[in-house]
Amino acid sequence: MMRNLVHYCLQILGLLFHFSISEPLRGANVIAVKEGEFPFAAAMIKKTDSSNAEQEEICTGVLISARHVLTAAHCFEELQPNDTQVVLGSVDLTIGTRYNVSKWITYDEWEEIEGVRNSSHEKDVAIIVLSENVDKKIAKPAELSKKTRPKICLRNLTVLGWGQTNPDSNERPRYLHKASLTVLTSERCEQIVSGLMNETITLEDSLFCTKVEPFTGLVCGDSGGPILTEKRKVVGINIGICPKQKYLLPHQINDVVNIHANVAYYKTFIKKVLEKF
Repeated sequence: MMRNLVHYCLQILGLLFHFSISEPLRGANVIAVKEGEFPFAAAMIKKTDSSNAEQEEICTGVLISARHVLTAAHCFEELQPNDTQVVLGSVDLTIGTRYNVSKWITYDEWEEIEGVRNSSHEKDVAIIVLSENVDKKIAKPAELSKKTRPKICLRNLTVLGWGQTNPDSNERPRYLHKASLTVLTSERCEQIVSGLMNETITLEDSLFCTKVEPFTGLVCGDSGGPILTEKRKVVGINIGICPKQKYLLPHQINDVVNIHANVAYYKTFIKKVLEKF
């Protein structure tokens, strides 16, 4: 039986990537980001009076206008806008500027608003609407790439995320990190996942896979973060890894692929939300 790759990767992201067990971008390829290097990087945190924002980090995101942050929809499970803040303006969550959240719109909600159903796109994308505009002195919006999967195959891209350098630690992420990942062809991605699952798996057109040696993998704190072209344009957002760990043997943990949503496939959604909200 042929199954869609999402069946094994994304159906339980709300459990695998729950904010209460936030973990790092991990691997030998991960390095710290310099202050000001990516002025559009955003972090979602649980609203708190504490100065220890790293203890409340939920997901990563990317500023795409003065008032909008693009991220992954699964980050919002069990959350309300008034429980959430977005941190911008620093690689250090403890000194970044906090913004309250007015609302968020997931791709699934937008389909209902627009009366568009049965879309073939993966629905795990969302846009946060901030309660006020972000001053350009604090953070600058990123530019979105128009490149689809065929145009980025075999390219090296830069992925961003807040995460621990030690995955065995219980401490929450504080500093932004980056890593270089290579985009796989759809055939190679399907081959890897199919081999691990022992059945034929297909990849949706709106998704792409990355991998690199030595292994570098996304985990929950990195969900929603941007993956960038060499010109620092956002070509995708981080969704997760595939297959889920429960399907793997211990020696296969580093054989997984990273999954990203290709923003070019969501251009109408992004355009409409930025115009309307």
